[in-house]
Amino acid sequence: NEYMLSYDFMPMTKTEYYTLPEDENTLYMANVYNVSDLADEYGSINKVMFYAKELGGFYRIYLTPLSSDESYPDISALGTSYCSGYIGAEGYVTADLSKPYTFDDSVSKIAVTVKIITDDQSRIIGVAREDCTRKYQPSISDGESYLYVDGAWKDVTSDEMLYGNLCIRPVLVRRVSVTQDSTISSNNLTYTDSDVTVDLNLNGNLLYS
Repeated sequence: NEYMLSYDFMPMTKTEYYTLPEDENTLYMANVYNVSDLADEYGSINKVMFYAKELGGFYRIYLTPLSSDESYPDISALGTSYCSGYIGAEGYVTADLSKPYTFDDSVSKIAVTVKIITDDQSRIIGVAREDCTRKYQPSISDGESYLYVDGAWKDVTSDEMLYGNLCIRPVLVRRVSVTQDSTISSNNLTYTDSDVTVDLNLNGNLLYS
Protein backbone atom coordinates (compact mmCIF):
# COMPACT_ATOMS: atom_id res chain seq x y z
CA ASN A 1 0.00 0.00 0.00
CA GLU A 2 3.06 2.27 -0.01
CA TYR A 3 5.31 3.28 -2.90
CA MET A 4 8.65 5.04 -2.41
CA LEU A 5 9.92 7.45 -5.06
CA SER A 6 13.67 7.72 -5.54
CA TYR A 7 16.28 9.10 -7.92
CA ASP A 8 19.44 7.85 -6.21
CA PHE A 9 20.73 4.41 -7.17
CA MET A 10 24.46 4.70 -6.46
CA PRO A 11 25.94 4.78 -2.92
CA MET A 12 25.82 8.14 -1.12
CA THR A 13 29.59 8.23 -0.65
CA LYS A 14 30.55 11.68 -1.96
CA THR A 15 30.19 14.87 0.06
CA GLU A 16 30.35 18.50 -1.01
CA TYR A 17 30.77 21.22 1.61
CA TYR A 18 29.08 24.60 1.40
CA THR A 19 30.06 27.65 3.43
CA LEU A 20 26.97 29.62 4.38
CA PRO A 21 26.88 33.42 4.23
CA GLU A 22 27.56 35.25 7.48
CA ASP A 23 24.66 35.23 9.97
CA GLU A 24 23.02 32.28 8.15
CA ASN A 25 22.74 28.69 9.37
CA THR A 26 20.39 26.98 6.91
CA LEU A 27 20.62 25.13 3.62
CA TYR A 28 17.78 23.76 1.47
CA MET A 29 17.85 20.71 -0.76
CA ALA A 30 14.96 19.36 -2.80
CA ASN A 31 13.88 16.59 -5.13
CA VAL A 32 11.04 17.23 -7.57
CA TYR A 33 8.90 14.27 -8.62
CA ASN A 34 6.37 14.00 -11.42
CA VAL A 35 3.36 12.23 -9.91
CA SER A 36 0.88 12.74 -12.75
CA ASP A 37 0.95 9.04 -13.69
CA LEU A 38 0.54 7.94 -10.06
CA ALA A 39 -1.98 10.42 -8.66
CA ASP A 40 -5.05 8.40 -9.64
CA GLU A 41 -3.84 5.48 -7.50
CA TYR A 42 -1.89 7.28 -4.76
CA GLY A 43 -3.20 10.34 -2.94
CA SER A 44 -0.98 11.11 0.03
CA ILE A 45 2.55 11.04 1.45
CA ASN A 46 3.05 9.72 4.98
CA LYS A 47 6.82 9.81 5.40
CA VAL A 48 10.03 11.00 3.76
CA MET A 49 13.43 9.31 3.77
CA PHE A 50 16.55 11.40 3.25
CA TYR A 51 20.30 11.07 3.76
CA ALA A 52 21.58 13.21 6.63
CA LYS A 53 25.16 14.44 6.71
CA GLU A 54 25.04 17.40 9.10
CA LEU A 55 25.65 15.91 12.56
CA GLY A 56 24.19 17.87 15.43
CA GLY A 57 21.91 19.86 13.17
CA PHE A 58 18.16 19.88 12.71
CA TYR A 59 15.91 19.20 9.73
CA ARG A 60 12.50 20.33 8.59
CA ILE A 61 10.57 18.80 5.69
CA TYR A 62 8.23 20.67 3.35
CA LEU A 63 6.01 19.41 0.51
CA THR A 64 4.87 21.70 -2.27
CA PRO A 65 2.67 21.02 -5.33
CA LEU A 66 4.09 22.40 -8.58
CA SER A 67 2.44 23.08 -11.89
CA SER A 68 3.80 21.42 -15.01
CA ASP A 69 5.83 24.54 -15.92
CA GLU A 70 7.32 25.10 -12.43
CA SER A 71 10.78 23.69 -11.77
CA TYR A 72 11.26 24.18 -8.02
CA PRO A 73 9.44 25.52 -4.95
CA ASP A 74 9.33 29.14 -3.84
CA ILE A 75 11.47 29.37 -0.69
CA SER A 76 9.39 32.26 0.65
CA ALA A 77 6.15 30.24 0.32
CA LEU A 78 7.09 26.87 1.81
CA GLY A 79 4.66 27.32 4.67
CA THR A 80 4.69 25.13 7.77
CA SER A 81 6.94 22.08 7.81
CA TYR A 82 5.31 18.65 7.90
CA CYS A 83 7.87 17.29 10.34
CA SER A 84 11.17 18.17 11.98
CA GLY A 85 13.86 16.48 14.03
CA TYR A 86 17.42 16.31 15.27
CA ILE A 87 20.25 14.74 13.26
CA GLY A 88 22.19 12.67 15.74
CA ALA A 89 24.15 10.51 13.29
CA GLU A 90 25.09 10.36 9.64
CA GLY A 91 22.94 8.09 7.51
CA TYR A 92 19.41 7.48 6.29
CA VAL A 93 16.58 9.14 8.21
CA THR A 94 12.96 8.08 7.75
CA ALA A 95 10.80 10.94 9.01
CA ASP A 96 7.12 10.29 9.73
CA LEU A 97 5.01 13.30 8.83
CA SER A 98 2.98 14.84 11.66
CA LYS A 99 -0.01 14.50 9.32
CA PRO A 100 -0.22 12.99 5.82
CA TYR A 101 0.32 15.36 2.94
CA THR A 102 -2.66 14.81 0.63
CA PHE A 103 -2.97 15.76 -3.02
CA ASP A 104 -5.61 15.34 -5.70
CA ASP A 105 -5.20 13.72 -9.09
CA SER A 106 -4.78 17.12 -10.79
CA VAL A 107 -1.34 17.63 -9.22
CA SER A 108 1.45 17.36 -11.77
CA LYS A 109 4.64 17.56 -9.68
CA ILE A 110 5.56 17.60 -6.01
CA ALA A 111 8.69 19.18 -4.54
CA VAL A 112 10.04 17.53 -1.39
CA THR A 113 12.28 20.03 0.37
CA VAL A 114 14.58 19.30 3.30
CA LYS A 115 15.80 22.31 5.27
CA ILE A 116 19.03 21.67 7.20
CA ILE A 117 19.74 23.93 10.17
CA THR A 118 23.27 23.71 11.55
CA ASP A 119 24.49 24.70 14.99
CA ASP A 120 28.08 24.62 13.78
CA GLN A 121 29.74 28.02 14.25
CA SER A 122 31.85 27.42 11.14
CA ARG A 123 28.70 27.74 8.98
CA ILE A 124 29.79 24.78 6.83
CA ILE A 125 27.20 22.18 5.78
CA GLY A 126 28.02 18.91 4.06
CA VAL A 127 25.71 17.51 1.39
CA ALA A 128 25.97 13.83 0.42
CA ARG A 129 25.40 12.74 -3.16
CA GLU A 130 25.65 9.67 -5.33
CA ASP A 131 29.11 8.43 -6.17
CA CYS A 132 30.23 8.87 -9.76
CA THR A 133 33.21 6.92 -11.09
CA ARG A 134 34.42 5.61 -14.41
CA LYS A 135 32.82 2.29 -13.55
CA TYR A 136 29.52 3.55 -12.10
CA GLN A 137 27.59 6.43 -13.63
CA PRO A 138 24.46 7.75 -11.91
CA SER A 139 21.30 8.02 -13.97
CA ILE A 140 20.52 11.71 -13.57
CA SER A 141 18.44 14.23 -15.53
CA ASP A 142 17.70 17.93 -15.33
CA GLY A 143 14.89 18.91 -12.99
CA GLU A 144 15.33 16.15 -10.40
CA SER A 145 17.61 17.37 -7.57
CA TYR A 146 18.25 20.95 -6.44
CA LEU A 147 20.26 22.87 -3.85
CA TYR A 148 19.43 26.38 -2.67
CA VAL A 149 22.80 28.12 -2.85
CA ASP A 150 23.63 31.87 -2.79
CA GLY A 151 19.96 32.85 -2.79
CA ALA A 152 18.85 30.70 -5.74
CA TRP A 153 17.98 27.12 -6.61
CA LYS A 154 20.74 25.27 -8.44
CA ASP A 155 20.12 22.08 -10.42
CA VAL A 156 22.78 19.54 -9.44
CA THR A 157 23.37 18.72 -13.11
CA SER A 158 24.80 22.24 -13.53
CA ASP A 159 27.57 21.58 -11.00
CA GLU A 160 30.34 19.20 -12.06
CA MET A 161 31.42 18.79 -8.43
CA LEU A 162 27.91 17.83 -7.31
CA TYR A 163 26.96 15.69 -10.28
CA GLY A 164 24.82 12.99 -8.67
CA ASN A 165 21.28 12.89 -7.28
CA LEU A 166 20.37 13.72 -3.71
CA CYS A 167 18.64 11.15 -1.51
CA ILE A 168 15.18 12.53 -0.72
CA ARG A 169 12.47 9.88 -1.05
CA PRO A 170 8.77 10.50 -0.40
CA VAL A 171 6.56 7.50 0.39
CA LEU A 172 3.19 7.53 -1.38
CA VAL A 173 0.11 5.84 0.08
CA ARG A 174 -2.69 4.22 -1.96
CA ARG A 175 -6.03 6.00 -2.03
CA VAL A 176 -7.76 2.65 -1.53
CA SER A 177 -5.76 0.15 0.48
CA VAL A 178 -5.23 -3.35 -0.87
CA THR A 179 -5.78 -6.28 1.47
CA GLN A 180 -3.36 -9.12 0.97
CA ASP A 181 -5.05 -12.19 2.42
CA SER A 182 -4.05 -15.12 0.27
CA THR A 183 -4.91 -18.55 1.65
CA ILE A 184 -3.84 -22.12 0.98
CA SER A 185 -5.58 -25.35 1.90
CA SER A 186 -3.84 -28.01 3.97
CA ASN A 187 -0.36 -28.72 2.65
CA ASN A 188 0.36 -31.72 4.88
CA LEU A 189 -0.93 -34.47 2.59
CA THR A 190 -0.15 -38.15 2.27
CA TYR A 191 0.27 -39.49 -1.25
CA THR A 192 -2.06 -42.44 -1.89
CA ASP A 193 -1.35 -43.16 -5.57
CA SER A 194 -4.08 -40.76 -6.63
CA ASP A 195 -4.20 -37.12 -7.64
CA VAL A 196 -3.59 -34.53 -4.92
CA THR A 197 -5.33 -31.16 -5.04
CA VAL A 198 -4.24 -28.00 -3.20
CA ASP A 199 -6.49 -24.93 -3.38
CA LEU A 200 -4.85 -21.51 -3.61
CA ASN A 201 -6.74 -18.27 -3.16
CA LEU A 202 -4.32 -15.55 -4.28
CA ASN A 203 -4.83 -11.90 -3.49
CA GLY A 204 -1.77 -9.71 -3.92
CA ASN A 205 0.94 -12.07 -2.71
CA LEU A 206 3.74 -13.54 -4.77
CA LEU A 207 3.54 -17.31 -5.16
CA TYR A 208 6.79 -19.18 -4.62
CA SER A 209 7.39 -22.88 -5.13
